[in-house]
Amino acid sequence: MLFKDAVVAYQKNYSGKDASQESRLAFWVEQLGNYEVQAITALDIDDSIGVLMQRPAQTCIRKKIGQNEAGEVIYEVRYRDLDRPKSEATLNRYIAALGSVFRFIKKMRLIRGFISPISGVEKFKESQGRLEFMTEGEVELLIAKARSSRWKKLACLIRIAFVTGVRSGALKAMRWKHINWELKTITFPITKNGEPHTAPLNEACIEELLRIFSDRCGMEDLVFCGKFRSKAHDFRSSYMTLIHDLFPGRDLNFHSLRHSCCSHLAKKGVPLPVIAAWMTHKSLRMVSRYSHISTADRENYLRSAF
Repeated sequence: MLFKDAVVAYQKNYSGKDASQESRLAFWVEQLGNYEVQAITALDIDDSIGVLMQRPAQTCIRKKIGQNEAGEVIYEVRYRDLDRPKSEATLNRYIAALGSVFRFIKKMRLIRGFISPISGVEKFKESQGRLEFMTEGEVELLIAKARSSRWKKLACLIRIAFVTGVRSGALKAMRWKHINWELKTITFPITKNGEPHTAPLNEACIEELLRIFSDRCGMEDLVFCGKFRSKAHDFRSSYMTLIHDLFPGRDLNFHSLRHSCCSHLAKKGVPLPVIAAWMTHKSLRMVSRYSHISTADRENYLRSAF
């Protein structure tokens, strides 16, 4: 089986929402497409990574070109080269994309006795990335300030984002039918990792949702829409205006609410595996950077063990 054929089979079954996955796999097809999958070695992959490292970083430019029959926005996607090399994190994403194809081959048993060569490829050491977050008190201040916003749903959006830790893309796609008022949960059909996720809600979240709910809201309507019920509101400008007014000079954005959720859970002594599940991470690596925040649980373990 040629590698390029394996990629075609993988893409037909890919249910994730990573828009860059196709371009990353296109690179691997360019490098290894005519190789028999069984013949690909870790050295072949390393050589390809060497080629990738010589190419500049790119930024994705999306241009709206219309809508499909379902009313979803269609974008023209193109990439522009930047005057810097690709980061370690980007290189690791390319390696992860390749690993996904090999796992698919093994899972679907496309090749009998297949052993992935990706295990012999060492990933790049990444920086910790953006870790700026807000305390619970600062988030409450942000919510209070958001009540004066022209878009009346901003306070609710911030509350839901902080409590659930859900990414902005999933919140934009959230519909009223996804809320279970009795169980106090929200079910997101598809998240960034391609799997559904159900998040619990506290009383404060329920109260915020009830503030913006009315008899005119249909179950298929987007919760965080603007004038049009089937189109998500672009809240970035309103949100960043609040951030700049309340926290001038701090490196905060909407994704910081996700970091704030993680740090808040860690401070409360919530175990890292629970935080990972809360954030829909498939491994502990992404949440391990919050392990230093909480020491109370370790002190309890110390007293009980010694």
